[in-house]
Amino acid sequence: KFRVPPTHFLRRELGIYEGNLEEAVKKWPEVAFSKFDLIRNRRIPTQIGDMEAMLLGVIYADGNLIVENDEENRRRIYLNGATEDFVFYRKWVVPALKQVFNLEAKLKPIRIYRIPSIEMKSEALFTWLHYHMGFPLERLGLAVPNFENDGVTWNVLKGVIAAEGRIYIDEEKSVMRIIDVSRDYISSIANLARRFNFECNESDVGNEFMLVFGKSQIKEMLRRGVFINPYHEDATLQFAREILESPTDYQGLSRAEFLLFVHLYNNGVKAGDIERHFGLGEEGSQWYA
Repeated sequence: KFRVPPTHFLRRELGIYEGNLEEAVKKWPEVAFSKFDLIRNRRIPTQIGDMEAMLLGVIYADGNLIVENDEENRRRIYLNGATEDFVFYRKWVVPALKQVFNLEAKLKPIRIYRIPSIEMKSEALFTWLHYHMGFPLERLGLAVPNFENDGVTWNVLKGVIAAEGRIYIDEEKSVMRIIDVSRDYISSIANLARRFNFECNESDVGNEFMLVFGKSQIKEMLRRGVFINPYHEDATLQFAREILESPTDYQGLSRAEFLLFVHLYNNGVKAGDIERHFGLGEEGSQWYA
């Protein structure tokens, strides 16, 4: 650890320091931070709430910790999403990194693969993930911790599914798959899912490992508000039409109207209340998106 510069204490006295790293170290003693972390007002959560847990799930799913092979052994955290995740990264992941870690993340697409990517430079975040959140330097050794708190575990699972769950639909069999290079990681996600009574199957696919959820489980996740990635709103649209029980002809709604319905439904508003509020099913419907 380095010596904290006197200018840092002056910033604190003037009320222009927005970080919390000294407080975070009291909670997480293995956290180390750099001068850069102090200047950039980095924050490390001292409590893991819903947003922190969902973001952790995304990091477990898409993240890698890298120690650069140079004189300074610089530490980096990389997030690499899928082609379908650009909107999710732009509208959810980037703002969440700002809210939780006070980190101004820049979304840099990897054009050759057509995927969203974020590179983060923070000794504090790196050491917190590695020493306290169980994130190894080699992804092959990654296993998501089974947190004691059900709320934390539930939201970590939501983040993992948001980042890695891929839905495949056909007439005979519709499934959601999570694929990774780490067997331990896939098994740990299976354990989290089963903790909340989701049925899933593990299998090997060449040098990778896969977790599969059937159509009934995708519907159950939709009912219980698991999906936070806009990609899943599109992918589960037909399932939402099947599970919403109401005499209204949902097939008659436009895509934009129905996505709004699904959003409200997933946030706990009853189907009948939504219909009455918007006059759905009556001439001159007031739906908007």
